[in-house]
Amino acid sequence: FLYGVGGFARNAGGGWQMRNNCWRIGAIDAPWDWMAPLPHPQAEAVCASLNGYIHFVGGRAPAGSRNKSWSDHIDTDEHWAYDAGANRWRTLAPLPSPRNSAAGAVVGGVLYVIGGRTVNDGNTSAVDVYDPMSDRWERASPMPQAQAGLAAAVLNGKIYAFGGEYFAPGGGGVFAQAWEYDPRKDKWRAVAAMPHPRHGLGAVTLNNTIYVLGGALQASGEGTSAVLDKFEI
Repeated sequence: FLYGVGGFARNAGGGWQMRNNCWRIGAIDAPWDWMAPLPHPQAEAVCASLNGYIHFVGGRAPAGSRNKSWSDHIDTDEHWAYDAGANRWRTLAPLPSPRNSAAGAVVGGVLYVIGGRTVNDGNTSAVDVYDPMSDRWERASPMPQAQAGLAAAVLNGKIYAFGGEYFAPGGGGVFAQAWEYDPRKDKWRAVAAMPHPRHGLGAVTLNNTIYVLGGALQASGEGTSAVLDKFEI
């Protein structure tokens, strides 16, 4: 199945309305099926498949009854796991560093939450590691550079993180940098930069190649792109 979990809706009521809706689809020509909704509206979280469950970690949530704009949101540490057999979400150990716009990757039977940002304090280089066997988090070596809105994928037992954005007084920008993380050594190193710097992108591994898809060429939501880059070792 392909799962769609939470996220934002945009209409006359506001451009940043969070949702708790969840769907899944089993084939290209099949209809989308409703799933049990998230316990709370949540967006810009890490979503990953681990040990037969869909994990949904961190992100942003409404700060109160308002749910229309960026200023209505707070960072959340909530961590949910979806049980497809029971069609329900259950609560797991919270993310130690609440944040949004992080990347996620699963390798060695554990989940890595990489980078991201907070609503009030900007980008973070933090890396948190979740072990489903103990329902506990540990801290790994931070990224060499704090990047948010980045993507990550796994190749040959290592994690590769790509792109992202930052905000600064008078503007901001997007990153071309890419990084390799070796879980056995708990070390990061720089690899070849992306030819098209961007954020809000996706990354997927297929046939020993990482495909880095889409995103935006400017900070925030401007300059969206359909560019596709390939990364090979």
